[in-house]
Amino acid sequence: VALAMTGCAGTAAAPPAPKVTAGDYFAWAPGTRWTYQRQFLGATETMEVRLLRKTPEGFFEDSTGAQLQSDPFGVRDQKRYLLRNPVAAGTAWTNVVSVSSVESYEILGTGQPCATPAGSWQDCVVVESRNRIEAGKTLVNEYTLAPGVGIVRLATSLDAGKGRLPQARLELVAFARP
Repeated sequence: VALAMTGCAGTAAAPPAPKVTAGDYFAWAPGTRWTYQRQFLGATETMEVRLLRKTPEGFFEDSTGAQLQSDPFGVRDQKRYLLRNPVAAGTAWTNVVSVSSVESYEILGTGQPCATPAGSWQDCVVVESRNRIEAGKTLVNEYTLAPGVGIVRLATSLDAGKGRLPQARLELVAFARP
């Protein structure tokens, strides 16, 4: 019996590696600050966002009024999931944000290196969302999330069937945790 127990002990499987979840791609500490350079309609400006507090409903509210929450399905705001589990290339989901607006999302890539003026990260996730705004015209958002940081890059374009026409761009230029 002792020999059998010794033999089994030597072949025990290692514990599974922890899974990365959608919540791992956001910063959740009040006091965190992001500074973005935003380009829209030919103008460039700097925008600072601060994470202010956790609401009684469990959402984290920032200085723009946006609220995010992590749950077993992913990370969401009040109307939509921004990133869904499992965090894997090809994961796709749909959000119905109003009677006339349906957004389609897909994780285009994971484990991607990404860099902005705020820094460089490994294991970034790239997500594309598409929202048809009228026949033949679709608004496309492609955003990159860095682990423990959140959105580091966002590019919005209009797909009118003849290629994409850039509309807006957001890029992280500074990031600070409390």
